[in-house]
Amino acid sequence: MQSSTRSRSADPRPARTQAAIFAAVEELAAEPDGDMSVNAILRASGVSRSGFYAHFTGLDDLLVAMFSAAYRDIASTYTATSALHPARAARRAQEEVVAFINERRAFIRSSLDWPVGSRAHENVTEAYAEGIRAAVQVRKDAAPAGVDVDDLSLFIAGGAVAMLTKWIREDDDTIPQDVVVDRLLSVMPAWLIGSD
Repeated sequence: MQSSTRSRSADPRPARTQAAIFAAVEELAAEPDGDMSVNAILRASGVSRSGFYAHFTGLDDLLVAMFSAAYRDIASTYTATSALHPARAARRAQEEVVAFINERRAFIRSSLDWPVGSRAHENVTEAYAEGIRAAVQVRKDAAPAGVDVDDLSLFIAGGAVAMLTKWIREDDDTIPQDVVVDRLLSVMPAWLIGSD
């Protein structure tokens, strides 16, 4: 019997299912006072309940997955551009974070009222910290001596998530996104965001 050396191609269905769920959240978040329940997401996505739970343990897991994917993309963009223009890259990264949140504001706002036992906030902060770690690694030559990268990343991410949470809770859509970005950048270490 001859063994096959060809590897199987990855099944595209899980990625399509996840993309449909993410798109449904974005669609529902665009509706003022829209229903942000699993049932509403299932109706909007056309995904079955078992399909949803094959990917996510619940809404908090979905929220974290969405943030993690966004932060990974944003961090890779920052990493690719920050060596030449660190301040522009830092601003662009924060603009992307704020835009991501604003486009899903209703879903994220509803997540703030989930049960206290939910680890979503902690996991979102850790996902944000991963992106900050990437930024710190790029700018490590400018970092103060002896700074622990993990501690610093978590500290900055925790503060940023707290500021973004306050912005979402204020329920004031009149605050321009640029103002939120400026606030975030104003409290970040100057050596991290650099200058052009």
